[in-house]
Amino acid sequence: MAETTEYTHQLRRLTTIEGHEDRVWHCAWSPTGNELATCSADRSTKLWSRDGWAERSILEDVHDRTVRAVAWSPTGHNLATASFDATVAVWQKEDGEFGCVSQLEGHENEVKCVAWDKSGLLIATCSRDKSVWVWEAMEDDEFECVAVLHGHTQDVKMVAWHPQHSFLVSASYDDTIRVWNEQDEEWGPACTLTGHTSTVWSIAFDKMGEYMVSVGDDCALLLWRLTSEQGNFELVSQLQGAHPRVVYYVDWCPLTGLIATAAGDDAIRLFKLELEDEGGAKVVLVHTVEDAHSSDVNCVRWNPTVEGMLASVGDDNKISVWQLS
Repeated sequence: MAETTEYTHQLRRLTTIEGHEDRVWHCAWSPTGNELATCSADRSTKLWSRDGWAERSILEDVHDRTVRAVAWSPTGHNLATASFDATVAVWQKEDGEFGCVSQLEGHENEVKCVAWDKSGLLIATCSRDKSVWVWEAMEDDEFECVAVLHGHTQDVKMVAWHPQHSFLVSASYDDTIRVWNEQDEEWGPACTLTGHTSTVWSIAFDKMGEYMVSVGDDCALLLWRLTSEQGNFELVSQLQGAHPRVVYYVDWCPLTGLIATAAGDDAIRLFKLELEDEGGAKVVLVHTVEDAHSSDVNCVRWNPTVEGMLASVGDDNKISVWQLS
């Protein structure tokens, strides 16, 4: 187990929310931080209000299998949901309620993740079919596929856009991270990052995108530094054994700079970035919440506007909201 650095703040549980009928896979805060979206194997996506944590609405009857991921557009006016039914649904808010306005079809198998770019004009999706797709928003709430990216040799677990530059990063069951960018109006590979010894489950950037952290089945946290605007990275350091079981998700808080992880050991762990002399950097464990859920913790997400507020979801069908104190 990684050594823990002394830290004065701890996570306390504000509330536990029940409402899903099966495991909760993923969650995402709205850009205002006032709503939390969660999605589940019960084939639904639910929206919860930070005002009393009441269920505000339920998005269902579109996907006929597990909803694996949910993402807000930068304006908060749209949601995208990715499903094991091989489709992505785009939902639009009208008169305060969300309705499905488009379904993106083309993947041959389960869609594992969906992500909007910072402009809100592009959506990235990835799938068990080993591919990454880029979709562009058109008129009349339609989306056109502008690129199908091949290179991974196994299931692609996650896609994430860089917060400042216009490139895309994907993580895969093939133990690699791939970076994709657009040059001369064509999308293609920028580089392949190796360092994990097993499935890469999740990646996260710091606020400015200077650093990226990745986690996976090897229980390691790898820290990468961006070396060019095109998406080249160098491996800076590795932290082994912070979790004794697979790490499913990582999120980097833009307000506090803390990194949170979710894992198969039922725990949530917090880390911080430490800069060293001569350009070195490492990730240091600062706090652990054992038994955060009664089964696997699948996702953790920091609230973008409330400092130190964290949401977590798990295989116990529950959602927990935490606050640094």
